[in-house]
Amino acid sequence: MMGYPATSLTIFPIVPDASAFHLDILTPVPCAMQVVVAFAADDPVEFRRQSLAFAAGLNEMHAGSCDAMDIQGHDHFDTVERLADPTFPLTQRVLAMCARGLRE
Repeated sequence: MMGYPATSLTIFPIVPDASAFHLDILTPVPCAMQVVVAFAADDPVEFRRQSLAFAAGLNEMHAGSCDAMDIQGHDHFDTVERLADPTFPLTQRVLAMCARGLRE
């Protein structure tokens, strides 16, 4: 099944296995690092599937160091715009990760 991010952008299809090659090029890095893969609930289903697959691949290589975060009520455009808002859940998550990193 193939979807499109917008009807006017039909020249850029979202192919279900398009993210698979990205997982193959990643190699484990011997360090403690936490990663959040965020995706917006209002984006196409394929964005969600690829994001979850990417997070799962990172978890396999780094023993659970990656979390997937579903940003409810947003798409990928306003998710990026909202990162400047300190009350936005993803912003709070990133700031908490930074604070933990400074203490470690």
